Amino acid sequence: MDFRDIIQANLKLIKRLEEENKKLLYDINERRKELKGNYDIEKIVDSYESFEEIMRAIVEVIPPAYQYPEVTCARIIIRGAEYRTKNFKETEWKQDSVIRIVGNPEGSVDVYYTEERPESDEGPFLSEERNLINKMALRVGKIAEKMDATEALRKSEDRFRKLVETTSDLIWEVDEKGVYTYVSPKIKELLGYEPEEVIGRRPFELMPQEEGRSIAAVFDSIASERKRFKNLENINMHKNGSQVILETSAVPFFDPDGTFRGYRGIDRDITKRKQTEDELKKINAELQDSLNKVRLLRGLLPICASCKKIRTEKGYWETIEKYISKHSEAEFSHSICDECASKLYPEEFPKKAE
Repeated sequence: MDFRDIIQANLKLIKRLEEENKKLLYDINERRKELKGNYDIEKIVDSYESFEEIMRAIVEVIPPAYQYPEVTCARIIIRGAEYRTKNFKETEWKQDSVIRIVGNPEGSVDVYYTEERPESDEGPFLSEERNLINKMALRVGKIAEKMDATEALRKSEDRFRKLVETTSDLIWEVDEKGVYTYVSPKIKELLGYEPEEVIGRRPFELMPQEEGRSIAAVFDSIASERKRFKNLENINMHKNGSQVILETSAVPFFDPDGTFRGYRGIDRDITKRKQTEDELKKINAELQDSLNKVRLLRGLLPICASCKKIRTEKGYWETIEKYISKHSEAEFSHSICDECASKLYPEEFPKKAE
């Protein structure tokens, strides 16, 4: 191989390396634009709250990601709404991709060149731009799904909050150590405390000392087995010093990985019910005591036809006065009727004419 051949071979090698370098730089630049587009979208999502604001901002970052940004315009159609770049117009040079939300087609991302450009992989568009627009459409769909989920969660939390705030019972949550992490506003009415006054404390701290120790032992035993419990009565101290009797029910809750995280429960004020029960018990006891003092004579009484004595259960004969006095609350005062008085003392009590 002579000198000319060597020079020619080196020139060809240099040219090939320049072309490869040029392609590498081009690929790097396209990748940079793609990454910038993704970064811009993430920044937009973090910066705006409403879906409309996010879509208006995203559509503007699409053209700079294309090969010819100066002649590129874009449009996002989703759920009947359209978001366009300021220079938008429809032309014959179009690239689009379907937006799917939960698998269903809900719109599209459309890109147009406003002027003709050289033919490439897909009309005037590059294969990399096909990947880019598909990713854009996928990202828009995911954003919509996330915002739908966020809105559904917000509505659910709003319904839960309204329910918690209007219920007559106290709703609460404690962590795995039994420390309040949430208390509904109802605690103000039940115990006189604001929620923030009890968050960070254990429920047993609001009970009389002995009651707190007793209920804490019961709760810790149940919690050690991760069991639910129902209708656990406990005495609490109102902020004004009065006692309030609560009936507590709760269930344990866990992380997605199964780790125990605490209890969620409900407290119901049963003070009036317990007072009523105590009053009824007192009345019943008084009635029973009265009944125990009442002795009644029932059944057949064996009585002598002559002397009128009554035979007792043990077989002894007793006077009627003694027997009735022993078996009732009756007492006797002795007198004499007119008929007997006339028979026994006719001079003093003559028989009256009929």
